[in-house]
Amino acid sequence: MLIEEALQIIEQWTPEELRNLNRDDINNIIAGMNGEEMAQFFIEKNIKVFGSVTAYIDNFLQNPDIRSMDTSANLNALNMLRRIYQHPSATLEDRAVIQEAINGLIHKIMIRAAPAAGGRRKKNKTKKRAVKNRKR
Repeated sequence: MLIEEALQIIEQWTPEELRNLNRDDINNIIAGMNGEEMAQFFIEKNIKVFGSVTAYIDNFLQNPDIRSMDTSANLNALNMLRRIYQHPSATLEDRAVIQEAINGLIHKIMIRAAPAAGGRRKKNKTKKRAVKNRKR
């Protein structure tokens, strides 16, 4: 489905109808979309479901999975937050909250990054011992 058609669905349907979409319905709607269009669809859908950008951000940041995600999932969340930040209906207060979350995710990603990429080095506090050849 084209993004224009998907956005028309969002406009025409009630938040309750959008909330009740199942996985098959969503897969049919996003079929043929590229990643940018899918992100736009999900942001617009969720803003309508939650009633505002503020409510959507609050729900997004309350998700416990954000705190335990691996690096690639953190990067996806970071990209989604950046898109929400640029949404025309995001207020200055929304953008401040989003920026704080973005900074936290960037810090989390950098800590997990390789040392050459600016991440922490794993420091062993114990000394390595040489293994003696023993005859038994």
